[in-house]
This record gives sequence, structure tokens and C-alpha cells, in this order.
Amino acid sequence: MSSDKLLSIYIHIPFCRTRCYYCDFNTTTGTSHLIETYIDALIAEMKFVSGRMKEKPSIHTIFFGGGTPSIIPANKIVSIIKQVRQCFPMIKDPEISMEINPIHLTHEYMKGLENGGVNRVSFGMQSASIEELRMLGRKHNFEDVIQSVTLARKISISNINLDIIFGLPGQTLESFERTLETAVQIQPPHLSLYALTVEEGTPLATMIESGEIPNPDSDIAGDMYETAMKKLAEFGYQQYEISNWAIDQDHQCKHNLQYWMNREYLGFGAGAHSHYNQWRWENTETLLNYIQKMKNPDDKVRQFSPASSQQIELTTNDDLGETMIMGLRLTEDGIGENEFLMRFGVGLEEIYSNEIKTSILQNLLEWVEKNNGRHLRLTQRGKLLGNQVFMRFLKDQ
Repeated sequence: MSSDKLLSIYIHIPFCRTRCYYCDFNTTTGTSHLIETYIDALIAEMKFVSGRMKEKPSIHTIFFGGGTPSIIPANKIVSIIKQVRQCFPMIKDPEISMEINPIHLTHEYMKGLENGGVNRVSFGMQSASIEELRMLGRKHNFEDVIQSVTLARKISISNINLDIIFGLPGQTLESFERTLETAVQIQPPHLSLYALTVEEGTPLATMIESGEIPNPDSDIAGDMYETAMKKLAEFGYQQYEISNWAIDQDHQCKHNLQYWMNREYLGFGAGAHSHYNQWRWENTETLLNYIQKMKNPDDKVRQFSPASSQQIELTTNDDLGETMIMGLRLTEDGIGENEFLMRFGVGLEEIYSNEIKTSILQNLLEWVEKNNGRHLRLTQRGKLLGNQVFMRFLKDQ
């Protein structure tokens, strides 16, 4: 089956034991007593959405994100995976990923996940520096990361990602390099690096405003990103997306590629987003509201979830713009000229002639030849100025 006919599923687990100081995600603490009720609502949402779909493409990836999915008992995670299988057709060996907090893990828990089908895990390492971790409100240390990676490998989960945050308040280039080198020593096949964004209203923002810690330095963060590109290439990692590196193509995150290729996915849970059949919808973020909506579902909605709070029908212009800004995040492949033509029935340069020419003249975009034709992608300079490039393709056609 063609990969563009395959569907991905995202499952949002909003529960956390504590909230990190920089976090602005849809998470909740002190609500663990609602976990079972929430899972019941998740399963009800899957059944409802599945029942409304006339055609069901096969599922090839499932991603448990949060929040802290590993706060959920392993048998409950497995029950959700089983429900996905009951509601949707699935390929033989789907990629099933789960974000895991690298602390307090047990062999029994990880083995339960592996037996249930989880075959890719992502650990929130963030930094190798204990001082930087404490500034972020993280409770683990790098020894916990080592133990978690070792545990995963012992039970045959070898597809492992480490998340790293850079551009932290007071972080030096030398400190960041130590984090990179320390992470690479345990040989994870995948690394995700994200520049810190200080979100308004978070404890981290309050600490910066009060002068307790300094403002992040964007110039140093840029130097860190350039260092990461250089160092990780030397360590044998291939950058395939603006924030992601893998040791080879087999270890690229198939689930996230679904987003970057602007293909369809369904999101279940509080605050989850979906893109299906030329519609986008977003679920209500409030935990209790989500549970209530699924206890008493409104059957007048179309194929959408009863938990949806916002629904948008996509125009061709929306689809074009999103395909460009998502596809250009793919630093190696970018956007294939032939694939674009097949999808939209019109050539890239027919629609975006001026944007492409200007960006090439400014050394932000380049054409490269590949086996399946020309591809438009970011240059090395373009990777540093990606957001400026993307904005050029967000316009009415």
C-alpha cells in the first residue's frame, strides 16, 4: 500500500506527577484518580470516530505523547493499543512509539509495553547537566537516562530517541557540547534537539522576569544549533528534519514524517489534533470537559470526534501552504517536484515561482537531484532561518 494512503494515530496522555518549569503543553497534575475514567473516554472516542469513517486506511504508526504517558500502567497502555487494532485495520509491523520519563522505570513495566507492541521509545533527557535539569524542573539525572536506555535494550526495544533542549538560560556552548557528547556515548539511534521557547505564564518565564535567571541568548542558541549540525554529522548521525537526526533511514520517526509530509492522522484525547478527509479538528483541552463530552457524545457531528472544540474545512490553498512549510522542514528530502505535481496537478514553480527564485538567490533554498527527480530543500543557511523561509509560502494563492 502506498505510504500516502496510510494513517497515523496520536494518543494524548495529559497526566504528569509534576509540571516542568518550561512546559506549556496540555498537561495536568494531581489528577491521577481520573486515569481510568480518561482511558474509558479515549476508547469511547476511538469507537465513535471509527464508526463514522466510511473508509479506513490502515494504521502504520501510533504515538503516545503527553504529558507523561509512562504514568499510565503498562496493561492500560496495552489495552489502548488493542482498542486501536479493533477499531482500525493495521499493517503487520506498525511503529508504536511512547514518550517515557527516564526515572523510576522497572523491567516489568518495560516488558509489559514491549509485549503489548510498543517498539519505539523516546526519553526526555533534555541535558546532561544536573544544574540545567533542576533549572528546568526535571527530577531525573543522566544516570537515569543511561539506566532507562539499558533497560529498553535488554527487552529488545532498540529504536530509542533522546530529547535534548538547548538555548537554556545561562547555558554555555561548552555545556551544550558536553550534553551532545554525553548523549552520543550511549549510542541512541535517534536524537531530537529543540531550542527552548520561554512560554508566557510558565514558572520559567516568571523566574526570568524576576531576574532569578538570565534571559536565553538567541545568538548563543544559534551557535549551538550550528554546532549540533557539525558535531552530529561527525558522530555519524544524518539530519533529516530541522530538529531531528537518525543514524540511518530505518530509524527516522515514521510517525512524525506523517506530519511533515502533510499526510492524514487522527488524534485522540484531550487537546489532540486530527487531519483527515480535508478537515482539521482539535479536541477540547480541559480534562473533565473531554471526559464529559465522551460520556454524553453528540451524534450530530459528522465524522469528527464529539470532543472536538474546533473544526476547519481545508481549502486547496491551506493544503498547498501546509505542504510547503511542513515539507521544507525535511532537510534532506525537502519537497519532491514530481510528488508535488502528482498531489496538486500543478508544478511547484507554477505556484511559487517568485518565492522560490528569491529564496534561492538569498541562499535559503536549493534544488537537488535525487533518484525520483528534483527536490527543493533548505540550504545550510536556510536551516538557520527556517521560519523566515516558511512564512513566504503562507499566503493566498
